[in-house]
Amino acid sequence: KWETRKGWDVLLKAYFNEFHKTDPVVLYLLSNAFHSTSDFEGEIKKYTENVLNLSLDNMPEIYVLESGIPQNLMPTLYNSVDALVQPSRGEGWGRPHCEAMSSGLPVIATNFSGTTEFINKNNSYPLSWTHMSEITEGAFKGHFWAEPSSEHLQSLMRRIVNKPEEAREIGKYARETML
Repeated sequence: KWETRKGWDVLLKAYFNEFHKTDPVVLYLLSNAFHSTSDFEGEIKKYTENVLNLSLDNMPEIYVLESGIPQNLMPTLYNSVDALVQPSRGEGWGRPHCEAMSSGLPVIATNFSGTTEFINKNNSYPLSWTHMSEITEGAFKGHFWAEPSSEHLQSLMRRIVNKPEEAREIGKYARETML
């Protein structure tokens, strides 16, 4: 979902601060317009230019995938990337996390809420969070959620790039956990 809770802003900040055009990385975003805009590319451009003060011209590659990928094709997607990165501020459970881990994919996920039932340092890359912040709009207004650490996310993404064998081993344990 393209919403604040899912931490797309944290992901973009970390990705663009950590990687450069010359790095061998690509960020694929899969989202859907759930009570939000469907102009994800426009939102990325606006956030990057207006909040991060960066131009996408010199940034590492980023692709927005069409929403609505059939469920039977999701294993193909998971098996074509190096990690699932989900710096959300809160999850009820984390279905994409479970699907990715079942596919043997290492997962970077905020070490908070529902995902703490199954992620740990042996089967994933738990992402630290800095503080709790109040939700200011929507159905959970007045509640609190975790703010994922952008700096820690940068280091975890870089670690996967620099240590692919370790990431594959973590993915192996992730699959065993899900089985």
